[in-house]
Amino acid sequence: MSVDQEPTTGSKKPGLPFTIGQLGMWVFISTEIMLFAGIIAVYLVLRLTTIQSGWPTRADMHVFTESGITMTIFLVFSAICAWQSWIACNEDRPRAARLWLILTILLGLVFLGIKCNEYYEKYQLGLMPIPGENQIYETADYQYVSHVNERLRAEILDLESREPESLTAAESSRLDLLYDLKANMVEATARSAGRTIGAYEANLFMNLMAYQIYPHVETGKALDEIYEPERKKINRRLDVLYERLGLAEKRQLLIAEQLALYEHEIEQFNSLDGDAGVTEENENLKNWFGIKQQQEQDLAIEVKQLKSAIAPLQGREDNLSASFDGEQDFVGINEQHDLRLPVVIPNGQAWMSVYLLLTGMHAVHLIVGLIALLFWLPQRLVSKKSGAFYVTCMYWQFVDAMWLAIFWFIYL
Repeated sequence: MSVDQEPTTGSKKPGLPFTIGQLGMWVFISTEIMLFAGIIAVYLVLRLTTIQSGWPTRADMHVFTESGITMTIFLVFSAICAWQSWIACNEDRPRAARLWLILTILLGLVFLGIKCNEYYEKYQLGLMPIPGENQIYETADYQYVSHVNERLRAEILDLESREPESLTAAESSRLDLLYDLKANMVEATARSAGRTIGAYEANLFMNLMAYQIYPHVETGKALDEIYEPERKKINRRLDVLYERLGLAEKRQLLIAEQLALYEHEIEQFNSLDGDAGVTEENENLKNWFGIKQQQEQDLAIEVKQLKSAIAPLQGREDNLSASFDGEQDFVGINEQHDLRLPVVIPNGQAWMSVYLLLTGMHAVHLIVGLIALLFWLPQRLVSKKSGAFYVTCMYWQFVDAMWLAIFWFIYL
C-alpha cells in the first residue's frame, strides 16, 4: 500500500445533527425574526417620539388585554398540540398524531376567528386605516366638526328619503337621535367655538364634542376646563329664561281673564237700549279690550321668542346630561348608539398602522402554517415522515413565539 493511499476502515463520517430541511427552516425563521424585529423597532421609535403629543392607550384603540390573553392561551395550547403530534409521529402512533394535529388546527382556527372579530369591531368603529372608511382624526378642529356634521346629515337624508310609513319604530327613533346630535351637539359646538376669542378655547369646545363621540383618555383630562363652566353658564341662562317665561305665561293668563271679563261686559252693554252714557262707556270698554288684545299678541310673541331661546340651550343641556350624567361609565356616542362618526385620537393613525402591520403579518404567517398543517392531515404520520413533519412543527412554534412578542407590546 502506497503512502498516499488512505486506509479503509469501513466507518462513515458523522452526519450533521439536522437535515437540510431543518437548516432551511432555521434560515427562514431567522429572516422572519429580523422582519418582525424591524416592525417592533418602528413601533418603539414612534412611541418614544410621541410622548409630548400623547400615545394612544389600548382602550382608545379598542384593544383589550383580556382578548389578547384568550388568543395567547389558544395559540400556546395549539403549539403544545403540534409538538405532541410530532412526538406521536416519531413513535409510529399515526392515530394519536392525527388527533393531536386536528386539535392543533382547530385551536389555530379559533385564534384566527377571534382576531378577525377584533378587526371587524375596529372596522365598525371606523378605526381601520382604509381609504374612505378611516374615521381617525389627530386633532379636533373645524374640519373635524364639519366631517361629523356631514356624516350625520348623510344618514338623516338617507332616512328622510324613505316614506315615513315604511320606517320602523327603531328607525324613527334613530332619526330623532340624529336630529338631536346634529342640532344639540355639532351645531351647538360650532356656535360655542365661534363665539370664543382665542383658538385654545375653541379647541376645548371641539374636544368636548370629540370626547362625547369617542372618549379619549388624554383628551378627557383637559375637559373639566370647559365642561363644567359651560354647563354652569347654560344653567344660569336657562334659569333666567325660564323665570321670564313663567312671568310672561302668568301675564298671559291674567290678560286672558281680563279679556273674557271685558267681552262679557261688552255683550251686556250691547243688549241694553243704549243712551249717550251707556254708549260712551261701551266704547271705552271696547278700547280697553283692543289694548288688552294687543298686549296678548305681544306676550304671545315674547313667549315664542323665549321658547326659541330656551330650546337650543335646553337641547344642549340634555345632550351633555345624556353623555355624562348616566350611572354607568360613559362609553361614547359611537358605541352607545352604534354610529360610525369620526373620532379624535392623537397619533391614532400611526398606532393602528403598526398594529395592523404586526398582527396582520402574524395572521398571514398563521394562515400559511394552517395550510401546511392541513397538507399533513390526510397523510399517515409515521416515523419515516417525522423529519419533514418536524419542519412544519418548527414553523408553527415560530408563529407561536412571534405572537408572544406581539402580545407583550400590543396587549400589555
